[in-house]
Amino acid sequence: MFTNMLTDEFTKLLEIAKEVEKKTPKEKKPLLESVIQRCKKYLSTEGHSPTDSVQEYARAVLDYTFIDETLLVDESFPRDSWRPRIQSIFNDIEGIEAVTKRLNSEKENVEVVDVLGPEIVECMAWRKGALMYMYCATVQEEDKARIEEDPQSFAEQIECGIHNLQKMLSVRSPVEPQQEGAERDVETLLSLGIYTDTHLLAMMYAGELCYWLRQLKATHRLHPTPAVEDRKIGIKYLQDYLKVVKGPLSVQGWSTERAEQLLEYLDKGNS
Repeated sequence: MFTNMLTDEFTKLLEIAKEVEKKTPKEKKPLLESVIQRCKKYLSTEGHSPTDSVQEYARAVLDYTFIDETLLVDESFPRDSWRPRIQSIFNDIEGIEAVTKRLNSEKENVEVVDVLGPEIVECMAWRKGALMYMYCATVQEEDKARIEEDPQSFAEQIECGIHNLQKMLSVRSPVEPQQEGAERDVETLLSLGIYTDTHLLAMMYAGELCYWLRQLKATHRLHPTPAVEDRKIGIKYLQDYLKVVKGPLSVQGWSTERAEQLLEYLDKGNS
């Protein structure tokens, strides 16, 4: 059952990738070729362990979706296609979790993170959150008319970004600092849930999304949506970001100016 299911999934992905390759821009083809080669390698070899197979499938799907993610950014999220394309990307990424659950349906109390590992699960949430951040940033910088045309929809895109970045930042549990010296700096990062530069960037993205949502609520009448504590979430992530950038990572060149501006706005309790 396991072998057949994964073989079917890799085969479907290979067929899709080959079809997409025909209309993929030249500069994006190397990544698509890596997807094709991943699929072919799996399908041509035997003896895969269940965990390694699912993880390899996840990496192949994430490579595949990254192509259109970057195209959407390059194309400034075209008005006539951004929504279905983002939804398709989300469906593909969420499909990784669905396949993982199906493959482990007979096991009790198995979490997706136990099978895929924290790095892949974080990547899945990060890619969705970062994509929504890039959409919102593009609209803010290049086409604010979209906000005025449908502020409710824009609020929902912001909330989607915040939700996925929160999810990414909560996959691993913080580690309480116990060491001194240089080791203390590392443990300070881990105590805030910062394991990589991507975690730090996610905090900044989440903080800015909370700022945009707060501003939108102050200037537009929005229908009630599931409560997002934008001020509380934004302040926490921006404070953690600044604590790290001014502390353990002070020599790494991370900017503080924008984070300080956003934090000042949110700290004032603007509404």
